[in-house]
Amino acid sequence: MKHTGHCFCGAVEVQVTGSPEGMGYCHCISCRSWSGGPVNAFTLWKPEAVEITSGKQHVATFEKTPMSQRKYCAKCGGHLMTNHPTLGLVDVFAATLPTLRFTPGVHINYAETVLPMRDGLPKLKDFPAELGGSGQAVPEWGNELSITGTTWRTGFAVQSPCEVSPLDPGSPGSGGVRFLGESYVRGRSRPANSGFGVTYGLPVKALKHLRGGDYLFRQAK
Repeated sequence: MKHTGHCFCGAVEVQVTGSPEGMGYCHCISCRSWSGGPVNAFTLWKPEAVEITSGKQHVATFEKTPMSQRKYCAKCGGHLMTNHPTLGLVDVFAATLPTLRFTPGVHINYAETVLPMRDGLPKLKDFPAELGGSGQAVPEWGNELSITGTTWRTGFAVQSPCEVSPLDPGSPGSGGVRFLGESYVRGRSRPANSGFGVTYGLPVKALKHLRGGDYLFRQAK
């Protein structure tokens, strides 16, 4: 089975043969910056399965690190693939191969995600162990953290020392965090003067904006 793709202007043609070694999503900051999106959909191939069948003279390479040789069309700037010499694999971007059925199996570098995805697929902190990573699985929802035996789902990077009480996802004001003796709760606020708002009838001050429009609040003194 062969699949053919092109750059944005069509000057470069890429062809892959057979089946990919793996497919999934990368959430690292480098892939996000390069792709211009919150996540990169990858398909990994052995180098011998990937061929530039036309327009080779237009292919340029940017190598920020030895691990990733990012190839693109010098005419239109369209991204084509990334060669990973240290892994012995080539990532042909899923969007480059329109006839390939994209069936992702894993999320990698999920510790860097800016777009949590609840799809039931494994979420790895960095790379699989067989590719030199830790292979460590991380929770699916944002920076879900387990501290002192409980879980706080907010996407906020918790500082220490602190204590965490359980947060009920169905009740935004439940649960909370104690930072150095001060208590905070999670909820939503109406704008008010001097950064203060009102949540559940209590005067509070927003400490940190969280994902989903929520805030971490401290009771105003």
